[in-house]
Amino acid sequence: MEEVLTDLKNGKFKRTQVTSGADGKAAVEVMAYNKMEDKGKIVISDALKFVDVPILSPNGDILVEKMNFEIKPGMHLMITGPNGCGKSSLFRIMGSLWPVNGGELHKPPIDQIFYIP
Repeated sequence: MEEVLTDLKNGKFKRTQVTSGADGKAAVEVMAYNKMEDKGKIVISDALKFVDVPILSPNGDILVEKMNFEIKPGMHLMITGPNGCGKSSLFRIMGSLWPVNGGELHKPPIDQIFYIP
């Protein structure tokens, strides 16, 4: 466990995923990540803006390839959609619970914004 935590701290980790093989049987795929390769950029800003930010599920499935939108101060937005489309994932990225895996996320400092999921 200590080794895994050290790897996470250094931005390196592996994820094992069960997939369908070419013959239709289950296959195990090990995916390696290095946060320096895939990391997006966070910019402190007055507005909340996603520029080409991918929205990924916890198992790495791409929910939205490149999310793009801007919410300026004073604007309101309600996000709706079916289960599994990425609503909660979007909030987790905005709240810095999940990493920005690409693109740019512009957002106010944490003491100047709140989210109601």
